[in-house]
Amino acid sequence: MEKQVLKSEFYSRLYKWSANDAYREASNNFPFLKTMNDLHVSHTLEVVESFSKSQQIKMFVALTKNSYQLSGEYSNMDLTPEEKIMLGLFQKKQELLPHDKSKLHDIFYIKKSFLKIPIKELKKNIIKELFPIFGNPSEPGNHLPYMTIIENKWSISTLVSLDITGISYSHLVGFLPQGITFSNNEELYKKRLVFSNPISLPKWLGFKGGGWFFLKKEHPTIAAKTIAGACSHFLNAFPDLIDGLVS
Repeated sequence: MEKQVLKSEFYSRLYKWSANDAYREASNNFPFLKTMNDLHVSHTLEVVESFSKSQQIKMFVALTKNSYQLSGEYSNMDLTPEEKIMLGLFQKKQELLPHDKSKLHDIFYIKKSFLKIPIKELKKNIIKELFPIFGNPSEPGNHLPYMTIIENKWSISTLVSLDITGISYSHLVGFLPQGITFSNNEELYKKRLVFSNPISLPKWLGFKGGGWFFLKKEHPTIAAKTIAGACSHFLNAFPDLIDGLVS
């Protein structure tokens, strides 16, 4: 299967799964996203949560669906008339509550009240939480790479990036063509056919990206646990995303 065809079919499935996951996240009061302390994520949730609960769910699903078209990753959207209305309501409310009026704006840009956590401490935390899922990272450093092979033909490379004020992560999905063999990670990275853009919890839920920032002493631990939970959540969904994708 050609790379572009593979990518197109994969994103068709990821789009549908993301919409369902947006419903889960909104229905449960945004348990993953509220741990992030990311300005754009926080501002979006502030706007969404100014509406009734039923509107929040419809609005957040619509925003997630719309993000795929905005990014160019999937264009065959199936927005309902009601979801289009929700997008319009969101945009109007967002104009009344711009970023510089949001709760985190002063913390980010004026007070700059980030906690600075030693990289060594962050690394210990995140490695501990991710070990049951991925094992140990393949390299040390401030960027922790992990590689997961599924059914000997799919690869998911995960990169966790550490900074003294925050953590971010992403996955790249690849395909291992039949007959390709590798004896080490370097060969694998060269020979796999990567067909996805970076995928992460904020990305599949409609944001361009985002990280987990630290404003309180418990936030690094919460961030590590949330990222581990998000990685596990995606890996559990992955078999359905690739089922029958390649013969």
